[in-house]
Amino acid sequence: MNKYIIKVNFFDNNSIEVAIKTFIKLLKSDVVGINGIKEIEFRDNKDEILTPSILTRKKLLTEIIDLTPKFASELLFILKLIELDMEDQVTDIGWEIYKLAKKLKDPKKLITIDGFFFGTDILYAIGRTWPTWSYIMGKYIQKDWTYEEASLPFNMMENILLKDHWNKDMVEMFINCDSSIGRKLLAKHDLKYYLGVRGKFDSFKKVLGLKLKDAANSELVEEYFRDADINYSVKDIQGTLKVKKNSRGEKISFQVKGYVLEKNVSQEVIELKYILALAEEEESVFVKVNHPPNKEGETLTKWRFSCKDGAINNIKWVPENEGVYVFTIVVKGKPLIKERILLAYPKESKIEVLEDISYTEIINYGVYGFNHDHKEGHNISLTPQRLDRKPTLGSYFGITYNLNKSIFKGTINVKCKVQSKDEYGNLIIDESWDDIAYAHKANNFVYIIEKQCELREGPWIFTLVYEEKIILEQRFNMNI
Repeated sequence: MNKYIIKVNFFDNNSIEVAIKTFIKLLKSDVVGINGIKEIEFRDNKDEILTPSILTRKKLLTEIIDLTPKFASELLFILKLIELDMEDQVTDIGWEIYKLAKKLKDPKKLITIDGFFFGTDILYAIGRTWPTWSYIMGKYIQKDWTYEEASLPFNMMENILLKDHWNKDMVEMFINCDSSIGRKLLAKHDLKYYLGVRGKFDSFKKVLGLKLKDAANSELVEEYFRDADINYSVKDIQGTLKVKKNSRGEKISFQVKGYVLEKNVSQEVIELKYILALAEEEESVFVKVNHPPNKEGETLTKWRFSCKDGAINNIKWVPENEGVYVFTIVVKGKPLIKERILLAYPKESKIEVLEDISYTEIINYGVYGFNHDHKEGHNISLTPQRLDRKPTLGSYFGITYNLNKSIFKGTINVKCKVQSKDEYGNLIIDESWDDIAYAHKANNFVYIIEKQCELREGPWIFTLVYEEKIILEQRFNMNI
């Protein structure tokens, strides 16, 4: 069977987007088939198959391995996209997995030749990362599946619930599961006590009516109530059917929106004042903050609270470290506000330059050429750099270097910084990003020319920082 190779450079957004589109195209392809999907290999820009070493946070991978010991490079690709917070792109892939499962129907057709249940690990990763999207796992499990045929997806859906406990998202996963067996599996974990809280059963009926739409009838509604193991009346069934009939007009007539009114940023506190226009007088709001690592090493914090329509709301966040903070406010799975804030502390002194010892060795620098097999968006195949080579839009240029093996025994995290100044010393370009440097092979510190304004002679300054110390700095001009 042919291998389907997808190459991706996680430091190049264009490469990531192309890899995602290629994967989705293969998922949609009738030629590939389920066993063909398992022949996909994701490889990095060095043409090596992805391994867990690409991940900075392996907790979710460990959780998945506890449920199923088998995983492939496509799961590692998804987990890396999750680390990069590419929610829209990852959930698009999740939808294609669900649609393929729905098309094949029979669970036996979803089991690959190596006994792996197609796509469940990816849907589990999505549901655990973004509970709002956990209902896709519910939809994946189909009406006529037995527990014996599909125990893995059943158990994964149950585990999402056990990790997140009953809330609005878990209720939607329950309702979107067409399998009565699956619903009963979830309901045994005290769903009736959750729905016994004031207002929860009313919300349950409303979501159920919206989900069933034109397929709703009293028998089907009653089946859901029985699976939930709750007490109900004829009035509850009629109320659910009434929601279904009125839902379409309500959904079209109103569009929820969000606006940031004011933001204040300091070392002591980050404050956001915002207002939401909601379809209901009061709705549950999901807030997540991507932030620099805190004392526990966490980079994502999330919570829920109730928000009133038209009221001014306030988020106060006490930052522990400088860096980029991204505040996202989500209502019913739709991000209404996404505010990016850079917090930089004032520097009392310059970064120390290490001049007394050689931490790095520069092998070459300048503008790279393209090999004959280079294909933009699919692979990156470059020839060594030359200073006399003239760059164009899309050219790569930078430094090839080695780490001092006597000092660095393994992989280190570094910060890459590229600057260019005009003739008056003013910064025209000032960009930085995190990278990984290897002790036992050559490293490339690469900048891609993507804009016309970057086609300039210079001077260009390439700086590599490790633990707040400059371990490499190279200045050069380009041949324009």
